Amino acid sequence: MERWQLDYASIATVALTDDKLQPVGLPAGPIAKDADGAGESAAQRHALKHKLAWKVVEKQVYQLPMTLFMMYMMGSSITIWTFGFLGYLMYNPIRSLFSINNEFKRFEDSAEDNFLVHKLAYTAVTLVYVALGAWKCSGMGLIPSSQADWLEFMQIGAPQEIAAGMIATN
Repeated sequence: MERWQLDYASIATVALTDDKLQPVGLPAGPIAKDADGAGESAAQRHALKHKLAWKVVEKQVYQLPMTLFMMYMMGSSITIWTFGFLGYLMYNPIRSLFSINNEFKRFEDSAEDNFLVHKLAYTAVTLVYVALGAWKCSGMGLIPSSQADWLEFMQIGAPQEIAAGMIATN
């Protein structure tokens, strides 16, 4: 047989249970189960649900650098693009605040599952986004926060001194 020739007859004789054909990471024997027949215990399921709930909170945190980059790229000028980004910046966190229970509903199988800490962390991160949006709107002058924004409602006081020509009176 030449050096680079493949003998197909020798391949057919190899049994499927041979160790050479086992996929990497697959256990050789059967997978052990609990006494009740389930593949995992209730404590493991509970820990997995809490781990996945923290992933939902982390998803909000991971969006923060992109949001900050978008805020930087928006600048402080008022254009149609800026209003689009500001709409995104303000609408998504407010929508997230109203859908907190829906985000964590898939993890709550029974009444004993308590995800209050996860929901509070999710709310805190979402409120950071709302505060960033308000700060950006204030920096652009869209929120009336200075005294000059309210000059229309201020009353004009009586003059302290009247000058007419060369005569001044008190």
